[in-house]
Amino acid sequence: MSLVKFDYTPEVFFNEKTRKVEYIYRPLIPIRLAYKHSLGKFPVNCLLDSGADKSLFPAQWGEAVGIKIKSGEEIIHYGIGNKDIKCFRHKVILLVGTYKFEAEADFSFEQSFPLVGRDGFFKHFKKIAFHEKEHFVELEY
Repeated sequence: MSLVKFDYTPEVFFNEKTRKVEYIYRPLIPIRLAYKHSLGKFPVNCLLDSGADKSLFPAQWGEAVGIKIKSGEEIIHYGIGNKDIKCFRHKVILLVGTYKFEAEADFSFEQSFPLVGRDGFFKHFKKIAFHEKEHFVELEY
């Protein structure tokens, strides 16, 4: 059993209702993307999204490791407000710390922030534990 822990990332925002600057803590996981023989130079923070079925990445991230984005199977994602997002599915390698696994990921030119979901990410771990009050997440593999 191996366990990795990531602290949530605090992000500042202005609360219009209270008229105060506040923090929201997000479970962002540093992930490196690999495709065939190309490995991304740096980890990219991805939102650990328990409400997402699939992992959804900006197309530019995939292009940076040599993926011909539009060569993948075309998929339509329905996001918040049922907005259609055109995506292209590819098999990639994801690296979380020293843990490496193959996963399907969808890439879109309309997506600006990477997020990982249940089918493309969560299923590769034995356990994912969110600790909301303490602002960290543990992943067991």
